[in-house]
Amino acid sequence: MQHLIHGNMKIGDLVRVSPFITKDPANQKGKEGVIVEIVNNEGFEIVKVRFNKDCYGLYDGDTLEKINYEKVSNKEILQG
Repeated sequence: MQHLIHGNMKIGDLVRVSPFITKDPANQKGKEGVIVEIVNNEGFEIVKVRFNKDCYGLYDGDTLEKINYEKVSNKEILQG
């Protein structure tokens, strides 16, 4: 397995899960989180996202939208 950058996303980026995905075992549709790991396993890219201290989810990178830090206030970043 290799750790990669997915498209223009990298570890530490703030992302939002698409509210339109059909399966979401972590139940975080439409919510924001931080990328903690990106893994390529036999051509399939898996992105691990941390939503809070005890909640993580695994997603296909295509289901995530990078949030531009310039549009996010310092207060929102610190609370995440």
